[in-house]
Amino acid sequence: MANWSNEQVRALKALGIPLFEMGSTATETPSTDVNAETTPSEPVQKQPANTATQDVKRTFYQVGVWTLSFPVEVPVPRFQWLEDLSRAFDTRPTQVSSPEHNSVVDCTAYAKSALSPDEKRALWAQLKPLLQP
Repeated sequence: MANWSNEQVRALKALGIPLFEMGSTATETPSTDVNAETTPSEPVQKQPANTATQDVKRTFYQVGVWTLSFPVEVPVPRFQWLEDLSRAFDTRPTQVSSPEHNSVVDCTAYAKSALSPDEKRALWAQLKPLLQP
């Protein structure tokens, strides 16, 4: 049973935030009527996203002069190559809401802990040109 007040429900809907039931298992509530009585319901089944028609949400990190783009948030602990890059340029990855400039490096192919030597070369080939003024 959701514990949202009518005011909270209206505010969440106005912001486009889905309503979730509070409890041990969080599920989206299917009710759209603010004044409807709250009753326990079956969890809403999400349809698989069609990636061809939907924009993929990216996560951006600022590391020195670079803005790195990942398909998901970087896990903790971070990828070893990202730790090495941060250490080499005496900086830390900082998550940003959007890139500040157009020079964004897509790191989808590198979103893993260990990179092969070829992958390291390919990544550096993308990063190196952005060091030039």
